Amino acid sequence: MTAPRRPAGTTLSLGAYPFNDTFTLGCGGPELGSRLPAAAPLPRSTEAGTTRGEIGTPLTGDTLLSGWATLGGTRADCLLVVDQNDIVIGGGLIGLPSSAAKTKTSPPERMAWQVVGPPGTTIGGVIAVKAGALYRLQLEK
Repeated sequence: MTAPRRPAGTTLSLGAYPFNDTFTLGCGGPELGSRLPAAAPLPRSTEAGTTRGEIGTPLTGDTLLSGWATLGGTRADCLLVVDQNDIVIGGGLIGLPSSAAKTKTSPPERMAWQVVGPPGTTIGGVIAVKAGALYRLQLEK
């Protein structure tokens, strides 16, 4: 058994520690190190409909990323952070108050999320998961 790594500041603030063999992202499948199949792009926040979302912060490791997503009018089951090869490298919290989103467009209530990836990594994207379906959120510019 290896000793758990010391958590990064933002990881610690999310309560997402320890990253060891007992840790789970709670997605009912994909875990840290899993390679994901291609995800459908989630429509941008400005598009009409009940399935859309937004990332409001730059995709940088060891930083608290925030945004929101609504999938068929409900929130995602979970959020995953992936690298440029779609390998899961992080996760976070869903169902947060609107004020947590830090986005240009005001999100529907309780659809905000916050995620974090490890320090020193290039983040390839944030993936919303709903009933096993994968949706890639887009960074709003």
